[in-house]
Amino acid sequence: MTEVQNHGFVFENWIKSILGVKELAYNYTQKWDIPGETPISVKCMGLTNALEFGSTVRIWEINETFTLVVGRWEQVGFKKLIRSIDEIDITPKILIKMRGSITLEELKDFDKKIKSFPAGKEGQRKGIEFAKKWKAERKNRLGLLTITHKIDSKDQRRIQCNLNYKNYIKLFGQPSERVEFRGNIFNQDIDHGPRKFNSE
Repeated sequence: MTEVQNHGFVFENWIKSILGVKELAYNYTQKWDIPGETPISVKCMGLTNALEFGSTVRIWEINETFTLVVGRWEQVGFKKLIRSIDEIDITPKILIKMRGSITLEELKDFDKKIKSFPAGKEGQRKGIEFAKKWKAERKNRLGLLTITHKIDSKDQRRIQCNLNYKNYIKLFGQPSERVEFRGNIFNQDIDHGPRKFNSE
């Protein structure tokens, strides 16, 4: 069983306990189950790591404000210590800056094309070549998000996007360096040794 993302689960569970919910609105567009609240997404990453979004197409589909809770950790020995917690409202205006002038239809077509390349090294080569060309042709229309392609020599064929640390600061400023969320202090140590994976 992987232990790589344990820190994220610990942090997210802490946020959910404060909010008094069992689940968060992972799909962003889905309404959250607390009246009067906006959908919430929780991210946990290293101090200067990029902010990763699971689905690029989903980020382009959002047209309403959602809340992002960003926890940033520092590795100290075998522990990850949360050093900063920020609660950020991602508004339609901010989304425009993140996405640039790339349209949803363009993104869907790009996603569909990437998924169409066959498994294997030849499909990988052609997929990467196409992805690089697609991005190069649109470099003047890209926003602050970095669109990445995940294409391996087996059958992984998908696109993701992230907001690198430099662009994060440009949009939201420096991390707060406060470990408080809605009046609650995060004071847990998260045990996290070397990465462990199943060998299948």
